[in-house]
Amino acid sequence: EAMAVNSMTQDFLLKYPAEAARVLELNAHEHVAELVNELPASHAVPVLASMQPEAAAACMTLLDNAMLARLLGDIPINSAARIYRHLSAARKEKLSAQLPEKVLKNLQRYLVYPAASAGTLLNPLVDTLPENVTVAEALRRIERIGRPVVCEIYVINEAHQLVGVIELGRLLAADHHARVKEVMSRKAQPVMVRAAAQSLLSNPGWSSKRRLPVIDRDHSLLGTLDYDSLQNALKDNAQHLSRDPMENLLSLATLYWLTIAQLFDSLLNIGQSANRGPK
Repeated sequence: EAMAVNSMTQDFLLKYPAEAARVLELNAHEHVAELVNELPASHAVPVLASMQPEAAAACMTLLDNAMLARLLGDIPINSAARIYRHLSAARKEKLSAQLPEKVLKNLQRYLVYPAASAGTLLNPLVDTLPENVTVAEALRRIERIGRPVVCEIYVINEAHQLVGVIELGRLLAADHHARVKEVMSRKAQPVMVRAAAQSLLSNPGWSSKRRLPVIDRDHSLLGTLDYDSLQNALKDNAQHLSRDPMENLLSLATLYWLTIAQLFDSLLNIGQSANRGPK
């Protein structure tokens, strides 16, 4: 049975989308999807854009492809790209047939990064907390994540920009009435999404962290980069290019002389064939 959304609820969603997003993030995804189904796009879009990307994607996955495509087309492109990253590959493939070409091209600008860059190696599944929630609410949110939470949790503002980081132990020990922004550290040590993987290896942040947050040029948090993933990517890349310049030189020399030998062999065969020909 369809849900009836009263006018007071609609007014609240329209006037206070960020606050509404914080409330909806604490509700079951299927209930939020049902609400979105009943809302005009003008009310649903600002709220979805303000939600944590992983939560918004989980709700929108429950919508049919046509509605999901319409909403992604109406949501500001930077927010749409954050949500799109969390959709499954199968869902993205189905959506590509329904999204307008202009929207697809705009999404690609936000999602396609240079080879061997932080953007191609990042993990979009990142644990985050809004800066303005209380510690008590933050702990309730962590309990609802539904997967193991890493030690460090990143803090974002209403524009989904990275503003800090807090360790889970520190959060547990903090005053439950305090705001997260009051107890977090602002030393998050982010890396840029388009930074080359080779240059990232020398980032000083690795001296104390095993993963670093990845941000876009507008400081939006896109995901995390794991040190082991970075090392493995560079190791795979190195297999295509020898680390020993002399080894490369010898390989080229071997190829050169092999080619010359094959050429002489071909000329010799031609000469022998000519000698055996009719006299």
